[in-house]
Amino acid sequence: MPSFSTIAGVAVTVLAAATQVSAYDAVTLSKQTWYGYPDNDPPSNQVAYNCLGRGNKATGDGSFGNPLTYATKKGSFLHKPCEITWFPYLQKYLVMADICAGCDDAQIDIWIGNGNGGQAELNCENNSPSGNGHKLIRDGSNSHSANTNALWSSGGGCQVKNNVYPDGN
Repeated sequence: MPSFSTIAGVAVTVLAAATQVSAYDAVTLSKQTWYGYPDNDPPSNQVAYNCLGRGNKATGDGSFGNPLTYATKKGSFLHKPCEITWFPYLQKYLVMADICAGCDDAQIDIWIGNGNGGQAELNCENNSPSGNGHKLIRDGSNSHSANTNALWSSGGGCQVKNNVYPDGN
């Protein structure tokens, strides 16, 4: 008959294996959309949270040191204010820095550009690939190779379609 210490050791090993957390936490998004200066509320680059010392401004190029802003539902249980995540669909790091009034818990609205591009920017948002089922990775790692190309700029126009990676999930 095994001793008490042997049984206790096996129980601890089994319990430890059962409670191990994976290396990353992937959130499956219900929807991913775009927003920018002209359709922000109010029209501006102002955001709800002062993340990374940015002074409540939407910005970012998608690198780990300068993640692109995104918004989601206020109080969403899936997203933490100022949390940096990895978004394989764009191969960009994102930071949750704003509130999206029309979003559900599993939806994100990604900042598309830093200038007031007016109707041209709105057309870019409306004609760019959105979707559902994309993964947002909450792993805190800076090891991904980020795409830092602009999604929208006054001089370059709409570049979203050139910067998506549908197989990135």
